Amino acid sequence: MKKVLSSMAVLAVGAAVAPPAPAQDKPWNVSASLRGFYDDNYTTANKNALGGKLHSFGFEVSPSVSYRLAFDPTVVTAGYKYGLRYFEDRSSRSLPSADHSHDLSLKLVHQFPERYRLEVGDNFVVSQEPALGLGGLPFRSNGNNIRNVANAVFSGELNPTFGYDLNYSNTFYDFKETGTDRYSALLDRVEHLAGANLRWNATQSTTALVGYQFGMVDMTSNDKITSMSGALVPASTRDNTSHYGFVGAEQLITRQLKATGRVGVQYTEYSKAIPSRSNVSPYVDGNATWEYLPGSTVMLGLKHARNATDVSAGTLDAESTALYGQWSHKLTPRLTASLLGQAQMSAFNQGQSNDKSENLLMAGVNLGYEVIKNRLSAEVGYNFDRLDSDIGGRSYSRNRCYIGIRASY
Repeated sequence: MKKVLSSMAVLAVGAAVAPPAPAQDKPWNVSASLRGFYDDNYTTANKNALGGKLHSFGFEVSPSVSYRLAFDPTVVTAGYKYGLRYFEDRSSRSLPSADHSHDLSLKLVHQFPERYRLEVGDNFVVSQEPALGLGGLPFRSNGNNIRNVANAVFSGELNPTFGYDLNYSNTFYDFKETGTDRYSALLDRVEHLAGANLRWNATQSTTALVGYQFGMVDMTSNDKITSMSGALVPASTRDNTSHYGFVGAEQLITRQLKATGRVGVQYTEYSKAIPSRSNVSPYVDGNATWEYLPGSTVMLGLKHARNATDVSAGTLDAESTALYGQWSHKLTPRLTASLLGQAQMSAFNQGQSNDKSENLLMAGVNLGYEVIKNRLSAEVGYNFDRLDSDIGGRSYSRNRCYIGIRASY
């Protein structure tokens, strides 16, 4: 199962995450948050697992800094965020008492004269929690696991009616839990995705497109994985290549409501599998955003694609559909309520788990109050995760609640 089909924060695949934009009156921004929390299943364990579910109170400290440098026609933005989560319960156990995360982003946008634009970005994450982008893993993983996403998009206009986009992204995963059928063997990989789109500006509010993408997944671990017969085989038996063909549209329905979508086919080949295989599946990627009041928005999205998985015993990958959304509403000029949600349904491909399914539900609610506008705010919130799996021992539920403050300068 791949949580980054639509990543809840919110929900992008294979693209570098832009750092937060500093205030317009200065090029840099510094902020920090402090939260106290309670987590009723911080190891994301099944209730029947050895040792059971572990729960703990704790606190989280998260400072961040961002910088924006603009020298026409080029804009460079950079950001760094550090996270420390201390768990009171771990002091008496073998687990480290704190989790540490690092999130470093860099983005460059250059506008060439008249008709051309280049965007280049990179996002580097070190984490133990899947919510920070550990693609293919719905569980917490011990150690400093690494994910890096680099991407580039070059856009041009042939004339006022037709344009094109050339894009490439590279995603690297490195998990620290090594050994047969461990996360390193099942999920260490490099993903390449290159594509080209032709855009037709049909009207001022409608843009149609047709495109092609080529994807390649190269499993990089030297550890072995278990095949369907029980034999140990190289991780590279999961290597695959994909061809995507799609049509789509971008529609500005009103000044407050816009939608974009792509629909097509994904053809995937597993040339190193034993025996070699191929698969044809739908490809869907779309979302819509509505600003129904100033400062109040609703966003809904849907994505269907193939993705990596941490399930072994001959499983090659999974086919997943993710429905996600975000709602933010200003109750008063200082008080904002937010709701996040994601439901993801996955079916496993080949092996002992062939056609077995797994459903992931994530939801979160947050209430934020600006004590000093753009400077100091207080927040309280709750997050719920639930995984229901046909594979024994994987299902779990997790409840987290928190209260905290955030300061910016």
